[in-house]
Amino acid sequence: MQVLPDSSTIISLAKTGSLHLLKKTFGEVWITEEVEREVTFGNFSEVKEVKRSIGKWIKTLKVKTINYREFDGLGPGEKSILSYGKGKNGVLLILDEIEARAVAESERIPYIGTIGLIVFACETRRVSKEEAIDIVKKLARSDFRMTVELYDWALERLK
Repeated sequence: MQVLPDSSTIISLAKTGSLHLLKKTFGEVWITEEVEREVTFGNFSEVKEVKRSIGKWIKTLKVKTINYREFDGLGPGEKSILSYGKGKNGVLLILDEIEARAVAESERIPYIGTIGLIVFACETRRVSKEEAIDIVKKLARSDFRMTVELYDWALERLK
């Protein structure tokens, strides 16, 4: 299976020192050139960590982004991974934006969110419950957007 996280997942996990979660869970992940541009912009510590991982366990795909009408309002990274996933089998997208998820659902492209990824990693014993809870709490203290209900759901699942 090819797993393609959106830039928000990569940036949020890197900011909290949890980028390794993707590697522990999937071994390798794929990003599009558009997502790569978004996650390597700037000179922040999290950008440096992402750059060190690209070419190792984060692989880059060249994708022709198709401007489907339903992609209006989405960012370049989201458009590119949805373009790649459209009509393919064996692809899992990691998306947090509601609009991008709606497109994935309408196109029947499998996806998971960042919090769902953390719960999945724990349930499949890629990370311990303690580490998973720590990551969720770090995300809650960061600029990651998460509802109280989602936070409570994650902590309940991770007990």
